[in-house]
Amino acid sequence: MKKEFAKVNLINYMNSKGITSEEDLGKATLTIGSSSIPQKLIEELDDEFCDIPFRIESESEFDNVFADNQRIMINASAEKIYFLGVSCQGDYFEDFEVLYDDKHVESISCGFSDFLSIEPYFNDLLAKRFEYSHTANGINKDLKISLWVNCIDVDPLREINELVLPKKFVFAHICNYSF
Repeated sequence: MKKEFAKVNLINYMNSKGITSEEDLGKATLTIGSSSIPQKLIEELDDEFCDIPFRIESESEFDNVFADNQRIMINASAEKIYFLGVSCQGDYFEDFEVLYDDKHVESISCGFSDFLSIEPYFNDLLAKRFEYSHTANGINKDLKISLWVNCIDVDPLREINELVLPKKFVFAHICNYSF
């Protein structure tokens, strides 16, 4: 039996540019050095990674969420919340807060491996390793970006009102959620 998933639309929370075309290389904010995932490679992908559906927004001003204490409205029950994203300039492990409808607050740890890692540092799964990347100077075939899937377990008997992202999750970029 195939699992059912619901996607959370993050378009109103997106605040960073991590996917670029060859025409807008210098506009990337995924890393300090303006590295980014090539839009051409993203367009070749389907919207499923590790058998989990995600939607990647690649044609707007922003395409991912740089975690900075945002409060994401969920208003649904779930067993797990899945993330598609990267960490930049290191592997990072932080706590997310889950606010349930009965006012219960749960702190749940989650980590993302670095965008240059070949192997995961945490329990995340490799969603895709891109064959090259964009930088402010052009195409870089030596810089291969990894995109990761991770998840947190939540209480399936409670409805989740909000998910609060870490305040100081340095360079954590989240493309989308499914639950």
